[in-house]
Amino acid sequence: MSSTAAAVAGSGAALTAVSILLAVSPGAAAWYTPFVLGSYLLFGTLNATTYGASTLLVLRHQPRRWFRLYSAIAVVSLLVDVPVGRLLGPFWSYPHLSLAEQLVHVWLIGYPFGLLSAAETYWFLYRPIPSRGPRPGATMKGRGSARALAVLAVLDAVLVTAAVALGTSGRREGMQDALAPLLLLLPLTADLTATMRGRPGLVAAALDRRFAPLATTVLFSGVIGVLHEVPNTWAGEWVYCGIPLTRAEVLGVNALVLFPGWFFLLMIALVLTNHVLPPSSVPRTEALVARDAGSQA
Repeated sequence: MSSTAAAVAGSGAALTAVSILLAVSPGAAAWYTPFVLGSYLLFGTLNATTYGASTLLVLRHQPRRWFRLYSAIAVVSLLVDVPVGRLLGPFWSYPHLSLAEQLVHVWLIGYPFGLLSAAETYWFLYRPIPSRGPRPGATMKGRGSARALAVLAVLDAVLVTAAVALGTSGRREGMQDALAPLLLLLPLTADLTATMRGRPGLVAAALDRRFAPLATTVLFSGVIGVLHEVPNTWAGEWVYCGIPLTRAEVLGVNALVLFPGWFFLLMIALVLTNHVLPPSSVPRTEALVARDAGSQA
């Protein structure tokens, strides 16, 4: 690791440590901004120096492409936060942040860098897992994927229609219950949509009876969710309210927030990265899936 990379990684680690101190300090609500910036710099640098691929390298060499990715994540996450999280719920709020503070800490920094940090953390965790080599002739695009995509699209449409119908009839709790499964189905639909464009994906790998990539992604999304959510149980920068279906908690965090909530957020980052950036830029999900296609005689 060069001295510059070490300095960037060290700065990221320092920012992350400061954020945890802020999280446990009374009255310091905006702990998440230094956390996402620090963890992004830390894991992005580790990926760049260890694997030679990271969105940080895109920022350095192709800043316009990086800004396109940042903008795409910011727009999608804004649509998740305001129409879904605030208006249709509300499922969460930021009681200690003014509107101007939310603009900076939530929409310009929190969501975009939070999802970039989640993606870099995921790649860092996933890459060391031993693979079994490519399986000759494996294909991710076929009738099985097309049928699965059609089924997912129908389920998405049914749930959206049910949510709209329940909402317009005043049955708000029923609408919220209908929206919750979409957190799982929508990223799977997006993943299969990319598959039909010729890119290997997590769902298609499972249809090929290779469940490890999808299962590992689900597991790591929960781990990443714990890293991002547990410090907030002390700080209270955001507060969850009205989460449907269950009140079960893991380490003080509603279970649905960790899964499918963080699976949904992680998949937003992975799918958008795969669409916006060139294949050599980052350790893309499709490359990890292809790598994990075990050879079979």
